[in-house]
Amino acid sequence: MAMPYRLERTPLEKHEYMLYCENICKRYNPAKWILGDVDFRIRKGEFCVLLGPSGCGKSTLFRLITGQERPSYGELLIAGKPVGFPGPDRGTVDQKYTLQKNKTVLQNVMLGRRFKHGLPGYIWSWRTYRDEAIEMLRRVRIKSPTSKSTTLSSRAV
Repeated sequence: MAMPYRLERTPLEKHEYMLYCENICKRYNPAKWILGDVDFRIRKGEFCVLLGPSGCGKSTLFRLITGQERPSYGELLIAGKPVGFPGPDRGTVDQKYTLQKNKTVLQNVMLGRRFKHGLPGYIWSWRTYRDEAIEMLRRVRIKSPTSKSTTLSSRAV
């Protein structure tokens, strides 16, 4: 019986990995450790899944990777550079709805443009952004983009 082929890969230098995590620890107070000694490396083009029970620190790890929080200890690099502040080069999809309930579905879809371009740039191109957002909503069959998000949250996400 032939043995299955297994590709042995040469380890890379830490700056050559797309995501490099070594000895990542996170605690919020001396008695509450959320993550302890997390090590992994992801190469460019690799697909990775993070599984674990509720409360094990998955969301905390994602907040560290996106720069929303800082690790208590350890080294966390993206494309060879230390993780800085949140940026458009990385993001997550939250477990819960993240629509702003005081805004319409259309306004929620347009928020990304407003954050990216700032208020002056957003106002200057508002009609274009609105038309793009309406087209996106049409593609996913949201027919009432001017309704408040609270009434459409299950259909708008």
